[in-house]
Amino acid sequence: MNKPKLLITNAGRKVQVAELFRSAFEVFVTETGAPHNHAIWHAGFSGVVTPRVDDGKAYYDTVLEYCTTMGIKYILPTTDMELTGWALRAEDGVMRGVQAPTMTSRSIAACLDKLETRMWFERAGCVMPDRQWQWPMMLKQRRGAGGRGAIICNSADDYAVLSRGCHADKWIMEQYIVGGKEHTVDVFYGPHGAVWGVAVRRRDEVRGGVISRGQTVPVPDDVTITVDQLGTMLGLAGPVNMQYIVKDGCKYWLEINPRTSGGLPLSVAAGLDVPGMLLEYFTCDHDKAHYRKPIHARAGVRMCSYRRMAFSTPPDDKEDYMEDDDE
Repeated sequence: MNKPKLLITNAGRKVQVAELFRSAFEVFVTETGAPHNHAIWHAGFSGVVTPRVDDGKAYYDTVLEYCTTMGIKYILPTTDMELTGWALRAEDGVMRGVQAPTMTSRSIAACLDKLETRMWFERAGCVMPDRQWQWPMMLKQRRGAGGRGAIICNSADDYAVLSRGCHADKWIMEQYIVGGKEHTVDVFYGPHGAVWGVAVRRRDEVRGGVISRGQTVPVPDDVTITVDQLGTMLGLAGPVNMQYIVKDGCKYWLEINPRTSGGLPLSVAAGLDVPGMLLEYFTCDHDKAHYRKPIHARAGVRMCSYRRMAFSTPPDDKEDYMEDDDE
C-alpha cells in the first residue's frame, strides 16, 4: 500500500526530523538557496528549491504548485516565519486541496509573540520569570526565535546602554534570568486542542538552540494539566513544543512553539509516535473526534548527537571555487 505524501518545508538541517516521518508518509522536502548548502539534499529526499519565506506570495505559490504537480496532500511547516502565512491561506480557502495542521492565525500569533504567550501562561496558572529589576536581566525580542537578538544586562549601567533602540512593539519587557535546568515539552494535539501525547525531555546540552544531549523525564502532573489547558484555550493542533526551566523545585515557563522541534527524535524514540499521530490527525473526522487518554513517553531514554558532514563538487565545466556561496 502506497503511503500518503507529506511535504516538510524548510527542512535544511532537519534531516533526522524528516527521516522520522518516513515511517508513516512518503516524505518530500523544500529548502531555499543553493542545494549544496543544505544537508537535506544529501540525505536522499526529493523536493523543490523555493523562494525565501519572506518573498511572500512567491514562496507559498511555489510550494502549492509543487504539491499539485506531485500529488501531495499534506504539508508540515517547520519555521516560525511561515506559520501565519499558511494559517491565513487555510482561512481564506486557497490551499488548493493541501492540508496542514489547523491552527488559526490568531492562535499562532499568540504563540509567536512572547508577551502574548506570557499572558496565556499566566491565565493557565503558570509561573514565569520575574519582570523585576534584578541582575542579570535579559531583553528578548517579542517575536525572536532561538535566542537570536537577546541582550543580557548585568547591571543598571549595561541596561542604560544596551536598551537604547529597543522599541516596545518589537521587544518584550525585561525578564530576570532564572538559571536552572531547561526542559522541552513535545505535545501532539488532535482536533479541538485535545492532547494526544506528551513527552518531556531535559536539555542537558544545547548547541545553536537545538538539544545535542539530553534525556526524557517523567511527565509531571502539573505539566499534563498545563498543556491540556493551553490546547483548549489556544486551539493548538499538530506537533507543538513548549519550554520551561526548573530551579529549586519550581517550573518557570518560557515559550510555546507551534511547530516541530529539532529535538523531536528523542521524544519519538521514547514512544511519542508523532508521525503516526500526524497521519491520524490528517485522516480522521475532526467533527467526530472524541477524548482519548494521552500517551506519555517513556522516561530515561537518553540521547547524544554528533555532526555528520556532506560534500559536493562542482561539475567539470565549472570553477572549483565559487566566490558567492549562494550562487
